[in-house]
Amino acid sequence: MIPTISSKTRLYALIGNPIEHSLSPLMQNAAFQVLGLKCVYLSFRVELEELFKAINGIKSLGILGFNVTVPHKISILKYLDEINSHANDIGAVNTVINREGVLVGYNTDGAAALEVLKEEAGNLEEKKIVLLGAGGAARAISFYLAPRVKNLVILNRTEHKAFDLARTLCQRFKTPTIKGEKLTNKTIVNELDDVDILLNTTSVGMYPYVDETLIEKSMIHS
Repeated sequence: MIPTISSKTRLYALIGNPIEHSLSPLMQNAAFQVLGLKCVYLSFRVELEELFKAINGIKSLGILGFNVTVPHKISILKYLDEINSHANDIGAVNTVINREGVLVGYNTDGAAALEVLKEEAGNLEEKKIVLLGAGGAARAISFYLAPRVKNLVILNRTEHKAFDLARTLCQRFKTPTIKGEKLTNKTIVNELDDVDILLNTTSVGMYPYVDETLIEKSMIHS
């Protein structure tokens, strides 16, 4: 339930495209209510070509902070005033705080994903993980996984992005157990043959194409 709105209510937001699938408004507004904060959280669909205008609007309206989802996690970097060192290393931002007109970017994707994976799968050291996608979410998650897993395979439709991310991770963490390949049915089948964990960071399956999938049941071992 959205808290009572008044002239003292402050605004937080989510920007991206698509955003219709997001549960962020439900979760954040529930948290505001529990904490007794006079704040609301709304989602705004922002096209890539309108991103710069949207950022200026956020500053002008005094929105206190916002989350960033696909496809803006990388594109937004050039419009921020400051970027946390960790987010800068990753090269993607999913959380921005407005400090009196100064927009500061952070990244919480990787840490959150790692906690969930540990809870669900236990020790990751001997696991092979296949990561679909090479965008902002994939970058954040892979930076946390690369030094902690046995093998990490990045599959992406745009081949060079998978290669570039894999090369960056290999150089950063000095490990040869990371590779990037073009995402095709053949590579999916080959890599899923002995996979332990499969992660999808692409927008496939999101609104409005909620019935689409990159993985058929027949591709997954028992």
